[in-house]
Order: sequence, then structure tokens, then C-alpha cells
Amino acid sequence: MNSDMLAEHIKKSIKSGISKKKTVYYLRGLGYSKQKIVAGYDEYHKKHNILQKAHHRAHFITSKTGMYIEELILFAIIVMSVLDFLNYLPGDIDIVKKVLSWTAVGYLIYKVQLSNIFFGEHNKRHDKLILITFLILIVKKVVHYSIRVREETTLLYYFHDLIISNAAILEYTALIAGSILLFVLAFYFAITVEPRYPSVLTVMHNSVNRPKNPLELITRFLSIFFIMTLFYLFVFDPLMEWIAIAVDAPLIVIALFVYIFLFAKHANKFHAESFLYKVGTVGERSIEKFIELFKYRDTFFLGITGLIGLHLLVDIGVFIIPYITGLGNALYFELTGAHTPLVKLLIGQLQNTTLLIDKIFISIAYLFNVIGIIMLFIMPSLTWYVLYTKKKIFIPKSLLALFFASTIVLLFAPVLKLSYIKRPITEGFIGVDIQTMTLATNAMLILFIAFGVMAFVYALSYLRFAKKTFLVIGTIIATSIFGYYIYFYFLSTATFYLDSMIAVQNVQLLANVWLLSFVQSQANSFLASTFAVFLFASTLFYTGGVVLFLLEVIRGAHLLE
Repeated sequence: MNSDMLAEHIKKSIKSGISKKKTVYYLRGLGYSKQKIVAGYDEYHKKHNILQKAHHRAHFITSKTGMYIEELILFAIIVMSVLDFLNYLPGDIDIVKKVLSWTAVGYLIYKVQLSNIFFGEHNKRHDKLILITFLILIVKKVVHYSIRVREETTLLYYFHDLIISNAAILEYTALIAGSILLFVLAFYFAITVEPRYPSVLTVMHNSVNRPKNPLELITRFLSIFFIMTLFYLFVFDPLMEWIAIAVDAPLIVIALFVYIFLFAKHANKFHAESFLYKVGTVGERSIEKFIELFKYRDTFFLGITGLIGLHLLVDIGVFIIPYITGLGNALYFELTGAHTPLVKLLIGQLQNTTLLIDKIFISIAYLFNVIGIIMLFIMPSLTWYVLYTKKKIFIPKSLLALFFASTIVLLFAPVLKLSYIKRPITEGFIGVDIQTMTLATNAMLILFIAFGVMAFVYALSYLRFAKKTFLVIGTIIATSIFGYYIYFYFLSTATFYLDSMIAVQNVQLLANVWLLSFVQSQANSFLASTFAVFLFASTLFYTGGVVLFLLEVIRGAHLLE
């Protein structure tokens, strides 16, 4: 009998799951001896084991190589972020870092499974369509970024020059295409998607069935369109700027210091691999958990208030840390206004002061300003964290007393002031501007009052009722400043969209032919309507968000003690 035929029979039997005993019985019926059958079995298993080991080894090498590449990329991002924070990163390399960060955030948004968040059912094709739409809409950010950094680059100067030369057509086309896609996708999802619990759509509608009549279809379409618009405006668009441009370097540096401090205390528990992943993905890891809040009715409003609070934390990275360190973010400090680092202002003011006691009081006033604004900016997020975890947080008496003292100095002897950004729409700046100024001459009296209040609050905080009262008053002050900040942010946003609605009506990129002019006018009207929708969504988000935040603070006030 042919040995190759025997080997083939044995291979088929093993792959079919037939037992060895039955295979031997069957093959002996075909004329093969038992000895040859057993030998064939042994030969097959020997070859199979060799191939399996080779496969496992190849898989091990591939996975290890992939892991090393990931670690190398993370290490490169960390190093570039530190250099960026220190203002030592060349413009061309900075662009590489921004591209890596944008890619990471885009990939993260894809991995979050937006279709599952929005509709309760994961669909990869829907995720890709939504992500593509959002990416088209943020082409304007790439254009604005090129305008800001062209002069800092060498190798990529002509690439940025090409983008800037075609800035108008790129922005216009991308906004038109993205807006149309957003509209079409919302209609497509309204017809085809059957929402499931939990999801954002089921938070807004109890029905999980497809629309049964035109009115239900229109309602479902408007809901989906509004959900996608809100997510783009207040999650995707800010994340792409915050994580990739605004606070990526400070965030990585802060995480680096935190993990180095922990490493010094718990060195035996740390591994290089986990260290790189924890530091390199510090921003991205939290985003996925946060977005999950919007899927559930109980946590939906908590997610909204969290988005509002994030604005303050981002501005700590954009303004306060650079003011303290003197390492400013040129992209934001080119705004009209005073953005001199506080250290430089302090040194200048100390040089013009002769008495030592005056120098000490001036230094304390600057310090209290910094402490005050950091506390006021962090407190809303702290309140949000308390509501999120539902755990009580103990506030030390000394910290509470320092809060009141530093807030008094910040309000009545300020070296920092808030205003809103109003820049040409071509620059793409929206938000709150925090400017610096020299300390007023009447600061001495304010400092004495602040020290008196600090001593008073500290002494009375030994009484439980008094401390609880101070906590309520402090929360009211912080929330009021928070509302003032959001007012400026909304004012900047509303101004930007109103200016955009006016400017887009005058756009004329097509040839001066009647048909093309008609198409151009219709496109302009559609784009103006899109900006009107964005303005309406912003109005609802910021006004409603502040009200929701106030209600959440009242609901969670008892958790601070």
C-alpha cells in the first residue's frame, strides 16, 4: 500500500475528529497493517508539533516586535511632549507629534464604538462613516494650524504654504461636504437603525422601534442629527484640539512627574512597559470611560456637566502652567492682550520696590493669585468627581482657609483677569483668554484682609456646622466664577458663529456664471444654516450645562465635608 495515501487518510481522520481506535479499524479494513497505521499516527503528530512550535514562535516574535514598536512610538511621544513643553521641539518634529496625537485620538474615538454609544448596537461601518464625517469637518483645524506654524517649520514650509494658499477652498469644501454627510447620515440612521438599551438615543426616546409614520421619522432624524452635532461640537472637536494641540505636552509632563514620584515610592511594582503605556496614553485612557456616561439615563447629565468642567482644566494647561513656568504655548499666546509670564512680572515689580516687607507681600499676592485661580478652576471638577464616584471627600481646614484667602486676593488684588477671545474667524480661535497684569498698589490692605479671613475660617472650621457653612459658601463662590467663565466662553463661541454666518454669505469661489452662481448661493445658504445649528446647539449646551451643573452641585453638596 502507498504510504502517502496512508498519511492522507490519517490526516483526514484527525481533522474530522474521528478517534484513533475507529481510524485504525477503518484503515485495517483497507488493507493497512496496524503497525504502519500507528507509525503513521506518530509521524503526523511529530510533524504537527514542529509546525505548531514554529507557528507559536513566529507569533511570539511578531507580537513582541509589535509591542516594541508601540513602546518606541509611546517613548517618542513622551520625549517630544517634554521637549515641546520646554519649547525645544523643532517645528517640523512638532507637526509629526501632532499627527501622531491626532491619529491616536481618531483611533480612540473609533474604538469607543460610537454606533454603540449613540444607538446601542455596534456597527463598524456606521462607526467609520461617523468618524469620516467628523474628520472632514475638522479640516478647518488643520488649515488654522498651518497658518499658525508655517513660519516655525523648515522642511514642511512649502507644504503649509500650499495649504494656506488654498485655505478658503479647503475650508469651504470640507464644511459643505461634512455638513451634507452629517445630514445624510442622520436621515440614513433614522430609517435603518433600531436603537437598543443603553444608548444616547434611548435616553432621548423610550421607543426602540423603527419610525412608523413620517412624523416619527422626522423626530428620529432630528434627534440623531442633534446627537451627532452635539458630539462633534463638544466632544470630538475639542478633544482633537485639547489632546493634540492645547494640553498634550503639559498633560504628559504632569503624568510623567506623577508616575516618577510613584515610581520612587513603589519601584518594585513598576515595569518599563506599564510605565510607558500609563504615561503615553494618560489622556486617551480616561476618554473612553467618560464617553460611556452618555449611554445611560442616570449618568447622561453628569456627562454633560463633565464636558463643561473640562474647559476649566484645559485652560490650566493652556494658560496657568505656562504663566508659572514661563514656557508659553505660542499658538495661544499670540492672541491680542497681555500674556507675560507671572515670574517675569513679579521680578520686574520686585526690582521697582525698595522695602523688603513690600517685596514679601507682593510675592505672597502673586502666589495667592495663582493658588486662587487653580483652586477655583479645579473645584468644579472636584465637585463633579464627587458626584461621579458618590464618595465623600474630606477637605482639610487649612485648605479651606487658604481657598477663601486666595480667592479674596484674586478678586480684589488680581494679576490675572478673564476676557473672551474675539479674533478673525480665519484664525479659528474660540474660548476664554486669561491675561496677566501687574499688581495694584493697594494690594497690602487686601492681603491683610485675606490673612484675617484665613485665620477666621480656620479657627471656626473646628466647629462642624461652621465648616459645612464655609464649604457651601466656597462652592457658591466657585460656581459663580465658573458661570462667569462659561459666559465668556459662550460669548466667544456665539460671536464666532455669528461672524461665520455673515462671512459665508459673501463667499464667491465659483465662476461668475448664472448656474454656478446659483449653486454657490445655495451652498452659502446651507453653510450659514449649519452655523446657525451650531450656534443653537452651543446656546443650549452652555446655558443648559451651567443650569445642570448648579443642580448637580446642590445635589452633591452633602458629599463635601
